[in-house]
Parts: sequence; C-alpha cells; structure tokens
Amino acid sequence: MITKLTSQQEESIVSYQQKWRAINLSTERINRNRVLAVLEDVYNFYPESFTMPEITFFESPYAAFSAELRLATANFNGLSDDECN
Repeated sequence: MITKLTSQQEESIVSYQQKWRAINLSTERINRNRVLAVLEDVYNFYPESFTMPEITFFESPYAAFSAELRLATANFNGLSDDECN
C-alpha cells in the first residue's frame, strides 16, 4: 500500500487536476462517432451480459431535460411515446 507520495507524484496530481478541470468545464461539442465507438467497445467487451442501448444525443443539458420532461408528462397523462412527439 502506498502511504506517501513522491514530490514528482504530487506535481503530477496538480497537472492531472488542471487537465481534467479543463475537460470538465469545456463547452466544445463532443465527437459523437468517437463516443459511439467507445461505447460499442465497452459493450462488446462483455457481449454475454449487456446489450448496448439506443443512444440519443442532445444539443444541451436543457434540451435533454426538456425532452425527458415532455416524455414524463406524456406518460403521466397516459400517452404513448409516439403521441408525445
């Protein structure tokens, strides 16, 4: 078990934090084809256990929330998924 980090490891932590903070705060669009390829690889790694679901991309978190809200409201009112679109 590691109980103490070297100074080089501590410096690496700072650079990793900066790298991932920049990724986290990025407003750049994702590469949808790359995302799908990675997900396919993950699901193919365990073919006997999982089936890859249909993936839906949205332009923003707000657009995803709005679509989910419409669907939930329609389902609450007894409408089918097709009727709420």
